[in-house]
Amino acid sequence: MPDDKRFVPDFQLVVDGQAADPELKGSIVGIRVTDDMDKASRFWLHLSDVGRKWTKQQKFKPGTAIEIELGYQGQLKSVCKGEVSNIEIVLTADGPSRLVVAGVDKGHGFDKGTVTKTYQNVKDSDLATEVARRHNLSADVEDSKVVHDYVIQNNLSDYDFLMQRAAMAGFRVYVDDRKLLFKKPKLGDPPAAKLVWRENIGRLIQEVNTFDQVSKITTSGWDPKNAREMTGPGKTGDEYGKQGGTVTGAQLVKQMFGDIEQVVTLATGEKGLLQAVAKSEYNQRAGAFVHAEARVTGDPAIRAGCVVEVEKAGKRVDGQYYVVSTDHLFFVDTGYATEFRAKRYTIKKGSAPVKNLAKFAQSVQQAAQKAQQIAQNIQNAAAWVLKAAREAAKRASQALEAAKQVWQDVKDALEQVKRGAGDVAQAA
Repeated sequence: MPDDKRFVPDFQLVVDGQAADPELKGSIVGIRVTDDMDKASRFWLHLSDVGRKWTKQQKFKPGTAIEIELGYQGQLKSVCKGEVSNIEIVLTADGPSRLVVAGVDKGHGFDKGTVTKTYQNVKDSDLATEVARRHNLSADVEDSKVVHDYVIQNNLSDYDFLMQRAAMAGFRVYVDDRKLLFKKPKLGDPPAAKLVWRENIGRLIQEVNTFDQVSKITTSGWDPKNAREMTGPGKTGDEYGKQGGTVTGAQLVKQMFGDIEQVVTLATGEKGLLQAVAKSEYNQRAGAFVHAEARVTGDPAIRAGCVVEVEKAGKRVDGQYYVVSTDHLFFVDTGYATEFRAKRYTIKKGSAPVKNLAKFAQSVQQAAQKAQQIAQNIQNAAAWVLKAAREAAKRASQALEAAKQVWQDVKDALEQVKRGAGDVAQAA
């Protein structure tokens, strides 16, 4: 791609399956798309509506399918697929009227109305599949494994019910187009974007918070069948990932206060559920250890649920972060920027792990051989210098002896001259 287009912000708008024509695209002055782990994705389209043209056409009726692609010329990527839910007309005295079209992803139907229903012998992943079927969506779920004897949806919307089940299982639930996904957070995925301080990072705030950190979470419940207390642990090592860091909140708190245990009581005696909730609660607290907010050069690859890597911001800040929400902002006068919130389970980036042990061992051996050769060269050079110094000292000693002999000869000659002069004087 030519360099002059690489960083030219661009967008594409698709309305009911049709790409926006040049007139419609030229009327758009701003786009905002939000993506959140705990909420439906939302979008806002700001249009210059001179003469109320777009208002009169009713092109953006509620329920109209919208897809937004953001990025740069030749590098566009979809950031939102949703439906129009709100239309706002803005009138000002000093400019043309504006039309603001807002909408949400197709998961917003989950939040309509409430349901009271009971389920028996089901897993949370089964519940997600059933709710998706109720709303005519396909389901992409990860097996949650724990089978519940009895679950009640007590006057809750399907959205609130699934969010509740996901929180208990330590899963994430979201909708992508017409697919419902119910999966564990993927903290070990490769970074979706690399963010470099003073290059594509405009602002970065990192907060380290030890307030809610504990060494261990223990869930406690009562098993009526066996008439005994049941517990489930969540502790160090149960983190979803350390993201390349070396110090966790639990470790830091232990250094400050010693071991701290938090007990959470549940109205259940299911061993599997107690363990799942303990790990979920432990990860929820561990994930609050490091909070980051940033504004970076616009990047459509940064979405809620992805991993980004920060570089050249210092050892305490560098490393991978798990993104929990994003805000993509595109305006014709300011360009394209991405703001996001993220969390991290650790601080202080560690050394990169060795990926190929054989290659690493070979490189270490080669480095050792090279160091040994350099040492031998230095030793040889030192020996040569010492030999040369000794030879020079020997020659200097010989020269000194020769000089002494010459001086003695000169003294003898002078003595002879003196004696000769005395003989001449006596003869005279």
